[in-house]
Amino acid sequence: MNPPPSRLPPAVAALAALLLLSTFGLRPLEEQDSMRFPEVAREILETGDWAVLHLHGEPYLLKPPLQIWAVAALGRVAGGIHPWVARLPSALAALGTVLLTAWAGTFLIGRRGAVLAVAVLATGTLFFTLSQMTRLDSLYAFFLTLAVVLWLRWREEPRAFEGGRGLARACAIWAALAGATLAKGPMGFLFVLPVVAVDAALRRDGRFFRPAPLLAGVATCAVLLSVWVVPLIDRVGWEEIRELAAVEIGERVTGGSNYERPWYHYAPGIAVD
Repeated sequence: MNPPPSRLPPAVAALAALLLLSTFGLRPLEEQDSMRFPEVAREILETGDWAVLHLHGEPYLLKPPLQIWAVAALGRVAGGIHPWVARLPSALAALGTVLLTAWAGTFLIGRRGAVLAVAVLATGTLFFTLSQMTRLDSLYAFFLTLAVVLWLRWREEPRAFEGGRGLARACAIWAALAGATLAKGPMGFLFVLPVVAVDAALRRDGRFFRPAPLLAGVATCAVLLSVWVVPLIDRVGWEEIRELAAVEIGERVTGGSNYERPWYHYAPGIAVD
């Protein structure tokens, strides 16, 4: 049995927000920020083309658009792509991940464990560094965490994925996976769904994978992804997108010409962090 849910002390959430949001806009944009993403956002504002991303006037198809859209939307309000505008989505996503971790901690291990989990996550070197940059990782981590935390929260419910409310819960998890895909790509499905499947198998609970919640969830995911994919295919063509995706995913998995590091390159850093 899980311990009864409890609330995280507001001071802990406030300290996490202060840590993540107080410094992200202080320094100018640098090469390590992945300068191409703010530039792509700037070209959205310049051309008014939100469907097909452009870099130096050429179609930019290497990354999904969600964070770049967020930067462009903020830039429109702020009057330009300033350093703080380019980094704000990462900082807010990191804060969201911290709050999700706190929420999960309160219903999994109690208030004291939640405080410790927040402290470890918010002060982790890699996590904090990425929260202060324009890279896509913080937003990606937020959506993956959201999907997993929703699963952990709802799996205990007697009718977790049954009836109208249950279908809405399944759709919410799949919507989070769509968000992860729009943030950085489809590999999030390979991170989350096997974890959920193994956990469900160990618990002998296949309700999430029954036809009704599965079809509703997949349909929700497909609709959300179509907001980007359908206009992109219409403008660029399916064949070019398919070839690019095959090269991008294939080289990431095999360590091809653009990814010379082996697949286990980040393991020591993650262990140290």
